[in-house]
Amino acid sequence: ESGAADALARASDILAARRCLGIFPEGTRSKNPEAPFLQKGKTGVARLAAAYPNMPVVPLALVGSREVMAPKIHRLPRFWRRIDVNIGHVLSWNDWLIKKGISVEQVDELRKMDAEKRKQALAVLFRSFTDDLMIKIKELGAP
Repeated sequence: ESGAADALARASDILAARRCLGIFPEGTRSKNPEAPFLQKGKTGVARLAAAYPNMPVVPLALVGSREVMAPKIHRLPRFWRRIDVNIGHVLSWNDWLIKKGISVEQVDELRKMDAEKRKQALAVLFRSFTDDLMIKIKELGAP
């Protein structure tokens, strides 16, 4: 948890340089011994998407990674095992806002709110974006 702000700052530096960035929205690899392995996403991915509202977010599902290296079971990767990478449809923060029916006027209202109310309103949007992304990843076959 303590490194999250620093990690997001470094991720922001990469996006500001218009470079590609891979991020696991869960924040870590699941240690669950049984499915479902997909955990609840953290909102860092949404915060980055909102900071770069036209940057594409591409949901991916890694299927078979546990056969390569299961946490607490395999000490070394088993590279002969297959991993499928399922790729979803690209979505930006702005595209997501439009899809959710959030208007330019509503975004302007956010800007006019006092800091505490704006923070609360954004937290709701960040959670919704993240939850939608996690649903897409699950639909792509993430176990």
